[in-house]
Amino acid sequence: MSKPDPLAQFRSRPAVDVERLMESHTKLQLAVAQLQTVVFEMRQREIERMRK
Repeated sequence: MSKPDPLAQFRSRPAVDVERLMESHTKLQLAVAQLQTVVFEMRQREIERMRK
């Protein structure tokens, strides 16, 4: 009697959709860049306020 394959559950799953993964990654990078811009602008305003 052969042992059950511990990786069978993973083998039966479809392969990772690399294209969709890359698309999500790109969207994430864009979102992060936008956030960084917002934070940067807020800091600049804060610095300008303190100078006045």
